[in-house]
Amino acid sequence: MLLKLEDKTYLANCHYQWNGYYYFIHDYKEAEKHISIAIDMFEEMGNEYRLGLSYNNLSAIYLAQHKYNLALPNSQKAYELLKKSTPLQNFTIETMNIGNCYFKLNDMKQAKKWFLSL
Repeated sequence: MLLKLEDKTYLANCHYQWNGYYYFIHDYKEAEKHISIAIDMFEEMGNEYRLGLSYNNLSAIYLAQHKYNLALPNSQKAYELLKKSTPLQNFTIETMNIGNCYFKLNDMKQAKKWFLSL
């Protein structure tokens, strides 16, 4: 186990998973803490795919709390990172999150643009 605790990828993935646990029990403060640590670690490692997924999770935390002004830039970061690291057909969640943010912020023109890009 000591070897695993020295492995940054393992630790970053642990924080990523803990974020999910706290998110699902609606402890958004703890979820945000763990996903922020994961973001820092994935950024340091240059793992754009996991970084994109992590920004998507951070956006989901803000969406659940109706903090749309905070959710939107994180959804956009997730989209841009994942666009570089995965095939385009994997963007449904990110595209919906961006559309939902714009919808909740009453920017119907942008919401429509993102919803129709699916």
